[in-house]
Amino acid sequence: MSYPTLEFIEDLREEISKLVPFSELHGGKLSYDKFSEYLGMHTRYIRDTRFRIMNSNSPKYNPDFKFSEDQLRDFIKSLSRKLRDIDISRCEEIVFKYIEKNELLKYQQQQ
Repeated sequence: MSYPTLEFIEDLREEISKLVPFSELHGGKLSYDKFSEYLGMHTRYIRDTRFRIMNSNSPKYNPDFKFSEDQLRDFIKSLSRKLRDIDISRCEEIVFKYIEKNELLKYQQQQ
């Protein structure tokens, strides 16, 4: 049984929302732009990824899009750096669950 990428995005976003200062939240959650920044990506990265998965009119449409293992490890490194003194073990669990439940390719270029 796989772990859908959109579900993974929302689960990780929700968990990170619990760890960041309240002033960074909008409606109790991080915006997708701020979420992208915490993951070490450009501001629109998560919005663009969601659009790519959900919108069949997108030239990059891919409803089966999966992050690669190296990308996910980079996300964890970025979270560790940005949330230095905060326990991110629950975020790591979510990432490892995604890796375990999906047949991921190791490197981003393989996706």
